[in-house]
Amino acid sequence: MAKQRKSRKPAARKRAKAWTGVEIVALWEKSIADGLDGKKLHSNIAIVFRQPLIDFVQSRLNNGEVFTDADEKCTKQVAKDLGKICKILTTKKNTVSLDTFEPAYRLVQHFHDVCMSAGGGGWCEGGA
Repeated sequence: MAKQRKSRKPAARKRAKAWTGVEIVALWEKSIADGLDGKKLHSNIAIVFRQPLIDFVQSRLNNGEVFTDADEKCTKQVAKDLGKICKILTTKKNTVSLDTFEPAYRLVQHFHDVCMSAGGGGWCEGGA
């Protein structure tokens, strides 16, 4: 009796998620919170940074750029590390101030090696 062969269908390609600027910035906010490990960001930080970042990211998406799985991984790492830096710099309080967050943001924006080596830094070029 001959064995029956199963037909091999090509694996279905996974479609890239269609992200919005709001979703991407929310992803980063969660990653920052993970790095803060219980500390909080002062509300002024969202007032200054959130909408400009959303607008910047959405404009890139509107111009046809795709937020890839690699971009997601890299930018989440950068955001988590930003949270860790803010936590290190805020030892006596439970809330990270804008004066602490802003220079830490600029530091990772320009010098984080994940951005520099993977090219993911372009997603963080915007902001306040």
